[in-house]
Amino acid sequence: MHVFVLCLNYTIVTLRFKDNIISSKATIVDRIIKNNYPIGAGDHLVSESFYINDPEGNGIELYHDRDSTEWIWEDGKVKMGTLPVDVQALLDQKNNHLDYPKNMKIGHLHFTGNSIAKSDEFFNELLNTDLVSFVGDTAHFYSQNHYHHHFATNIWEGENINKRNLLENGILKWELEVSKDYYDSISQRIIEKGIPFKDDENSISIEDHVGSKLILFKKI
Repeated sequence: MHVFVLCLNYTIVTLRFKDNIISSKATIVDRIIKNNYPIGAGDHLVSESFYINDPEGNGIELYHDRDSTEWIWEDGKVKMGTLPVDVQALLDQKNNHLDYPKNMKIGHLHFTGNSIAKSDEFFNELLNTDLVSFVGDTAHFYSQNHYHHHFATNIWEGENINKRNLLENGILKWELEVSKDYYDSISQRIIEKGIPFKDDENSISIEDHVGSKLILFKKI
């Protein structure tokens, strides 16, 4: 599954440094710190992350995964947490090359919504992902293929926040490129559930659980 994001808001977009290119991440983090730009960090056991906001308030997470053999799974759930990061140990690995890392990609998306139940229905029942971790009843994490998570939704801003207003800055739409079999199965569920949609020969679009647009593309 490949994720492509066009616009974003009330969302954390996570940029994953593929193949654990820690030196590239260290160089970017060093540059952010030297420019006195606000930044946070967290060791999530499965990954190490740094967090910034763009000028419009969209969250951006810069992270690299730990080797998946180090992830701890129990009863279908992966162990995650938030621990301090040894920032200096990371910065000691910087390479001082400021080019955009060639192997960096979007690794997962975090949504801020107003209902975990709606999120479960959207990701588990419609998109057929697995619930792989949770923070009480306020945040759920979803994935396919035994990844620590491709998507997450939290309700930390409260259950009374409004649905996305597409006239405001922020996420307008996001896209998934999927196999023909997966595309056909989701399309069938969309029809069975009576979800409004638009389609053409190789794509179908619907409203997601927070009010943005999801476009599914069938891989040719």
